[in-house]
Amino acid sequence: MREFSSAVGVDSNDGEAEASKEPGMLDTQRDPDDAFTRFADGLADAGVEFGGGGGEAGLGDFASNLLHGAKEALRQLTYWQMKNRAGVVGQKGLGPAIDRLSNEFPDLRVHLIGHSFGARLVSFALAGIRESAPSPVKSVTLLEGAYSRFAFTHDLPFGGQGALDGKLARIDGPLTVCFSSHDKALSVFYPARVGGGGR
Repeated sequence: MREFSSAVGVDSNDGEAEASKEPGMLDTQRDPDDAFTRFADGLADAGVEFGGGGGEAGLGDFASNLLHGAKEALRQLTYWQMKNRAGVVGQKGLGPAIDRLSNEFPDLRVHLIGHSFGARLVSFALAGIRESAPSPVKSVTLLEGAYSRFAFTHDLPFGGQGALDGKLARIDGPLTVCFSSHDKALSVFYPARVGGGGR
């Protein structure tokens, strides 16, 4: 998994941890059994049944749960890569596209809305547009954004700044953030991916 991450990795950090070029679940100090068990527990909490049924829990059940956790860890690693790429597309694709449109249409009013990875994409577009007053971006709405809540933070609890520190000034209007405690992808699996519990 570490080899896969380094081969396809994108250098894009939200501020989840001090060094988050890769998810915390790949930390060399972390026991793989612990990471896989955490993902298996997350699947069980989300209502996934691993099958079998009946009988006492034994070594076979433990191995089965560990295997399901390992598969989920690999799936979540691909999620991490796609999350990072969404930020790159926002900053290097959508941001410059907004600049080109506002050059051609100076009165253009842009309203950005994104869900999940799309929320990260439209947020990182703010890092890709030039500073102007007023900004052509009149509002940003993030629906269950699949990235760190620290992205816009100036002073992170563990030092440094979030990747979008200072970029709120590039919105000439409101930033609205919607989230749900029922979103298991963000409330259960995102913290397990990052590896920092509540981060």
